[in-house]
Amino acid sequence: MRSSEADNASLAQQRAAVEERACWLSFWGNILLAIFKLSIGLLGYCSLLAVDGLQSASNALVAATTLYGFRVSRKPRDAEHPYGHGKVVFVLLGLTGILIAVCAIDILLVSLRIFRWQAYTASVYSLGLLAAAVSALANELMCRYISETAKRLDSVALRQNAWNNRLNVFSSLVVVLSLAAVMLGVHVMRGLGAIGIAALVLGRSVHIFQWALDGCMDRGLPERANEWLQALTGSVSGVEGVSAVRAREVGHKVGVDLTIQVSPNRTVAEADEIATYVEETVARRIGRVEYVAVDFSAHGGR
Repeated sequence: MRSSEADNASLAQQRAAVEERACWLSFWGNILLAIFKLSIGLLGYCSLLAVDGLQSASNALVAATTLYGFRVSRKPRDAEHPYGHGKVVFVLLGLTGILIAVCAIDILLVSLRIFRWQAYTASVYSLGLLAAAVSALANELMCRYISETAKRLDSVALRQNAWNNRLNVFSSLVVVLSLAAVMLGVHVMRGLGAIGIAALVLGRSVHIFQWALDGCMDRGLPERANEWLQALTGSVSGVEGVSAVRAREVGHKVGVDLTIQVSPNRTVAEADEIATYVEETVARRIGRVEYVAVDFSAHGGR
């Protein structure tokens, strides 16, 4: 048992290191892109690129929030928090979603002013177009790395960060297409492109806030996940049936409540041993488990 607990602790430490590495990559990558794009935009070379830079800044904010949420949620359960500290991830991301929505509204206001700004020369737009292309490539690379990490760790929070970078790929491509159109003489595309970026950011903020709100309200796992848990639990030796499966997101982890049926011929000690083995089996198979609680019954009685 001690060996198993040590192995689980080691795996948890490895997982934490990988999660934090992905978050730091997202944070610093987006910070550098924000500085890069805002500098070019605010120095007067491409106002549309400055709008895209705000998107990278919001992505860095989400990455920082996720990183802090990971660290807080790893605190062990205690008497005051018997279900852990995982919900802090949802609370922080909910607040972040609101801040990003404010940022999107600010971008929209800037977008309306862009319509009145003076057109620049083709060489200036060429610099903005090149910078936007670099941004799209950098964001795609970050998205793929974080997506692979999220898939390997089954991390919902990291998946949200990956989607933020993918959204920034789209916004940078909007800049590329808009500037290309402007260079062809369609100057109205400067304002339309900025409005498109604002719409992307606002839509993403609504999605983040909705995801955080669902998490705070104990959103359950998809039905297929419950079916998988039921099949896994039923396969454990000594389990006669599974009466109930309740699994929910606890921040970036999963909480599982199970009710199993055992033979009425079993003693309470034997039933407890089976329940303990079920907890260990489920915890071992789910890499991001926060807790597994197993109750048992025999023909309706305990």
